Amino acid sequence: MKKLIAIILLALCFVSTKATHIINTNMYYTYIGNNGAGDELYKVSLVLFRDCDVSPVGFDAKVSIGIYANDSAKNLFQTESVSLAYDSAALPIIYPSGSSNNTGCYKKGVYTFTFTAPKNHTGFYLIYQRCCRRPNNNVMDDEGTSVSVFIPVYGTTNSAPQSQSKEVSFILGTNVFSQLDFSHQDIDGDSISYKLFTPFAGGSTMNPFVDSFPPKMPAISSIRYRNGFSGQQPFKADNPLNLDAYTGKTLFNNRLAGLYLVGVQVDEWRNGVLLATHYREYSLLYLGTGKGNGIDLNVTADTTNVHLICTWTKTTTDTVLKYKLLRRTDTLTTWDTIATLQPQDTSYTDTSISKDVLYWYFVKAETQSPILYSQIKSGYIGRPTSVKEKIENVFSVYPNPATNNIYIKINSGFLVEKVLIITLEGKIVAKYIQPTDAIDISELSQGTYTVLVQGENRIARQLFIKQ
Repeated sequence: MKKLIAIILLALCFVSTKATHIINTNMYYTYIGNNGAGDELYKVSLVLFRDCDVSPVGFDAKVSIGIYANDSAKNLFQTESVSLAYDSAALPIIYPSGSSNNTGCYKKGVYTFTFTAPKNHTGFYLIYQRCCRRPNNNVMDDEGTSVSVFIPVYGTTNSAPQSQSKEVSFILGTNVFSQLDFSHQDIDGDSISYKLFTPFAGGSTMNPFVDSFPPKMPAISSIRYRNGFSGQQPFKADNPLNLDAYTGKTLFNNRLAGLYLVGVQVDEWRNGVLLATHYREYSLLYLGTGKGNGIDLNVTADTTNVHLICTWTKTTTDTVLKYKLLRRTDTLTTWDTIATLQPQDTSYTDTSISKDVLYWYFVKAETQSPILYSQIKSGYIGRPTSVKEKIENVFSVYPNPATNNIYIKINSGFLVEKVLIITLEGKIVAKYIQPTDAIDISELSQGTYTVLVQGENRIARQLFIKQ
């Protein structure tokens, strides 16, 4: 038994040494020209990224790429054994909302070879498979990766589009709007369209890399997402990533910290006909930070005049061309631009608000190159508590005064929709969809606060003191 356990442990150690923590895998090709026999020559590049601070294992010295004919049989045409061309440090794209002190270590490995496609061919699929990915918050562990590109029929002379971002991870902060750019350039001038897809799986923990390909093109499966996530909803349905099909860009606000895998399908069109489909993977690392993406925003309430005052400061050296202030109510999902302001402006008073309505704001700054975004901040002005609300005694707060936690006891028969904790100046400091067993107030400053409970078209309030 001891010998068997030792063999198993040795096997697991052997596997772990080969299971590099891959971030992204992508493949490109460029049409070079024709040789004397009329064959087409393509330069193929396989680009891999890995986390060098998560796993000490380097890139494979050689990789195998299977090349399959685009015919009814999809037979294996040849297998390419490709040596690592170079291994270099890779810098992630860090937004101002991300932390430059917590970006990790990234390496880029590139494998290149020249593929000779024989005259009058019907097209080829090039496939690379490997395991394993770095653990993601939205993907099951021990998932491998498959990357495939398609070379169209002879005479098309196509080059695959190239990503603008070079597939390096994005480092961002949570609760901050960022304009993610998944766009590509095509040297042939072909049209490009974009949509989300579920990335491919490939390889396994017990068989990390594929060094021999089957005689026929394999059926490639998709990765397994964790519960609540999918290829179309990589950040869950209540936090949608809406990718523009024509630009490959998205204005996205993520509320979840962690590492997330996003798949982008890139369709290449020529003269209105689909020429080839390419699949790209992106890793988005969201750090739990309250820092704005270049702008710090604050919202205060003027309860006398029923105004909400937005003030902001720029935290980068970028020259701002103009500011835009956007707002929505708590019941809407779309944002409206309520003001376009000059570079010297640092505040705006919103006079078109109503009492007992929760408003959300963020500031967008347009510059010569990046677009900067602030955090999302809320503003609220309540109406005076009526006698009816006092008599109803909908809920009670205890203990009062409190130091670390408060509890809310809701009277039977009242359906709660929302619970807010608000300063006397009208600033919302906590929001709950439903009251929990305990509400943590340990981070609040000492003072008097309002607990607002909303439901059944009624609003009730109670004051409590934080010691």
